[in-house]
Amino acid sequence: MPTGGGSDPFDIRLTKLETRLDTVLPTLATKGDVSDAKATIVMWIAGAMLTVIAVIVSVMAFMLNGLRGIAPAPSAPSPPVIVYPQPPQTAPSTPPVQPNVPVAPHH
Repeated sequence: MPTGGGSDPFDIRLTKLETRLDTVLPTLATKGDVSDAKATIVMWIAGAMLTVIAVIVSVMAFMLNGLRGIAPAPSAPSPPVIVYPQPPQTAPSTPPVQPNVPVAPHH
């Protein structure tokens, strides 16, 4: 059923679709593009997981240190102990010890 323009509406529609397809196809992602995007996503997820783990460990360490209590303020330092060398000690002069000799009573 030819129409007045001499062109079949099916041919016009097919031509429009082919034109769209020819303009869209070069912009679609290739296997290489998808592979690169996948690798990038995996690296970002791994980095995010490592960051989350590091934050969790840091928070837990902070909390555990907080549970120990705050260290008391240091008290005033004790005075230094100075030890002077002492002169050699001589034995005290005591009378010699007498053996236990019975003494006669005085009358």
